[in-house]
Amino acid sequence: MANIRLSILSSLLWTAILIIVDGTSCQIWSYDDDEWQNECNYPECDDNSQIINEDCGEAHLPDDGERDQGFSETTPEFELDRNSWEYHILHKTIFAEARGEPELGQRGVAWVIKNRADQNQAYWGGNTIIGVCLHPFQFECWNLDRSHLIDEAIRSEPDAFNAIDVWLPEVYLNPDPTDGADHYNNPDKEGYPPWTNNIASVIKLGNHQFYKSK
Repeated sequence: MANIRLSILSSLLWTAILIIVDGTSCQIWSYDDDEWQNECNYPECDDNSQIINEDCGEAHLPDDGERDQGFSETTPEFELDRNSWEYHILHKTIFAEARGEPELGQRGVAWVIKNRADQNQAYWGGNTIIGVCLHPFQFECWNLDRSHLIDEAIRSEPDAFNAIDVWLPEVYLNPDPTDGADHYNNPDKEGYPPWTNNIASVIKLGNHQFYKSK
């Protein structure tokens, strides 16, 4: 599977740079203006700073069928492709956000991500699973100061990571255990922040309380 490394570049606007290394070339994808764009391909990926600063020319979106599964709009029922970038990022997000939680609670996190994508809001990352997962400041596991911890945790807890892989491909073929939730938090650690006053509490699964926008 491709090794995916994420950097967040800060300026007046935030841009997420996704570096996909497949062993022979490097593909640079950026998230800006509420959509993913393929910046360019490189033969080498050893020097990330050089790659990011290169002038790639005009960005373009993937052709139909070229990367459908990786950056597909969500549909009511669909099976995830284990070989897609979308699956790779979703898998890591659920692990980082909910390892140690019961399976139903982990499924709840997966559904929050899909429910946000279905609502197609720019402030949540648009209408793709990968866009929602990587949107700045939404899932803290992808924050610049924390994203490196995901792979470290996978190496230390491989069984927990692999357990998610058993059910994740078909998670969206099953009912949503959160009944449409688009937020969650751990009240035991975070209490009930002010934003919880403006949304409806739906269900608690494991340590996570799930909420739905009103």
